[in-house]
Amino acid sequence: MRVYSIFDKKALSYSPVLSFPNDVFAIRACEADLRNSQSVYSQYPSDFCLVHVADFDDAKGTLMPVAPLEVVYEFGSFEFKPEN
Repeated sequence: MRVYSIFDKKALSYSPVLSFPNDVFAIRACEADLRNSQSVYSQYPSDFCLVHVADFDDAKGTLMPVAPLEVVYEFGSFEFKPEN
């Protein structure tokens, strides 16, 4: 399991962690938030990015930090496409 945090570039702050099986699931969740016009992410997308911060081994219960941190997704790169 991969562990992520959303970094706010203006506030210089990381959100509480989120976990997903892989980047595809994590990015999909971020894009769902970006489609929500009430979300702070959709209002200021260039202020945020998704960062891979650790890996969680669910068999051992261990958390392994990622160094250096890996930016997985820039919210500002999202292009809204209405679903059919």
